[in-house]
Amino acid sequence: MSQANLSFLDLGQIEYSQALSKQKEIWQKRVNEEIPDTLIFAEHPAVFTIGKHGKENNLLTHFSLLKEKKIDLFRIERGGDITFHGPGQIVGYPIFKIRQPLVGIKRFVNDFEQILINTLSKFGISASIKPGNIGVWVKDEKIASLGIAIAKRVSFHGFALNVSTDLSYFNMINPCGNKKIKMTSMEKVLLKNVSMNLVKIEIERQFIKYFNF
Repeated sequence: MSQANLSFLDLGQIEYSQALSKQKEIWQKRVNEEIPDTLIFAEHPAVFTIGKHGKENNLLTHFSLLKEKKIDLFRIERGGDITFHGPGQIVGYPIFKIRQPLVGIKRFVNDFEQILINTLSKFGISASIKPGNIGVWVKDEKIASLGIAIAKRVSFHGFALNVSTDLSYFNMINPCGNKKIKMTSMEKVLLKNVSMNLVKIEIERQFIKYFNF
């Protein structure tokens, strides 16, 4: 049996709205079978996003302060509640055809969690999942968040891995709608600088290996 191809697209530092437009463009092409499965990388200026069932009261600051600090806020189609994206964070958007639709989103999310766990292991970080909680954890602190949407059997939105993120922004929200969640980053755990490019390369390797591309 022939192996499927996987394409990578790195948008670099890009406004969230621009990345969202590009993501939907790639999604439509994948729906039309014009391109193979594609993993998009991006790094955004400070922005909060709220999932379709998220609650705005999990934003702990006033909208006027967001405007003052030039922090955008978007309500989007993915699952999950509110999260933060910003510099020093790798955001990944897997635009994948779901070949086993009955398996559902949960299995798909679990696959991405394991890929990130495998990636972090390569950098000497022991990470895991928490039963009943979506995301990837280092002990009791969350290092990666996930929120997936699927339409016409093609996924969009995805994951956010904190590499050197300014974690103070998370104090402005209840991350993922849970006030008990504390966030961490690779640099906080390792107490040293971490190359964003090297992390992206390892994520690419893990996607290829895990999904047998």
